[in-house]
Amino acid sequence: MALDCFEKASRKIAAYGRPEDCIKISIMKGHANYALEEFHVAERHWYNAVNRLRKTKMPHNEAIAEILNNLGCVHFEISSETKALKFLKESLQVQRKEIMESVFDRNEILYQHTLVKLATTSANIGYITLRLKQADAAISSFEESMLDLDVCLDSYHNLVSGTMDYLAMAHLRAGRREDAINIYSKMLTAQIEAEGPEHVECVAILTKISLLQVKGKDKAGVRRILKKIQQCVRENGHCQKERLERILKISKVSGLRPITARGAKIEK
Repeated sequence: MALDCFEKASRKIAAYGRPEDCIKISIMKGHANYALEEFHVAERHWYNAVNRLRKTKMPHNEAIAEILNNLGCVHFEISSETKALKFLKESLQVQRKEIMESVFDRNEILYQHTLVKLATTSANIGYITLRLKQADAAISSFEESMLDLDVCLDSYHNLVSGTMDYLAMAHLRAGRREDAINIYSKMLTAQIEAEGPEHVECVAILTKISLLQVKGKDKAGVRRILKKIQQCVRENGHCQKERLERILKISKVSGLRPITARGAKIEK
């Protein structure tokens, strides 16, 4: 239904509207197709939009950077990680240029708004390089993202905690278990200060710390961790379940069975 409306609006704007309006429609159609997991169609609309933006006389760095980031996400979804990284890194370059201009313009609101987007793109790069098992590159990208996020968001914000979560996993992938535990400890402190120790996020972080500290030969400890994991899976949303599943795979704790993210059960 939404796509039908976009198509009708697109035809009218193509006949009577301004070029900028046609570009906006292409961007919105891309978002709609992406939401429907029609990734190749979304890719086509965003390619069209970014090519037309680059031909206009007015600078559209912010819009171009956002579309390049989206194209990176599309290519990741269709399992083309190399192209995904290419678009994300190009988006990062455009955003850095935009950041410099907003600093010189002394536009604090625009600066912080752009900084969050810059941090998100850096985190996206980190996520893909982590999936490619390039731990040091992932750590570098996540740390870069954290430097930007620390400027404009609270330490308990979802974007900050999510980035720190994956930074800890990257350290774990690199074999730096103590560094990962230290990051989770910082997350726990921030979350307790914001929500209190009984909050579900605090329980999830404590479970991850316990997971990294348990010894494979400690059967009683393993059983306690499995119970905690089951509780976290029941009480948390999909993102937390996915992170918990990933850290289980990376940590390779002897005696722990893998967990399914969607089924929310311990595999037998």
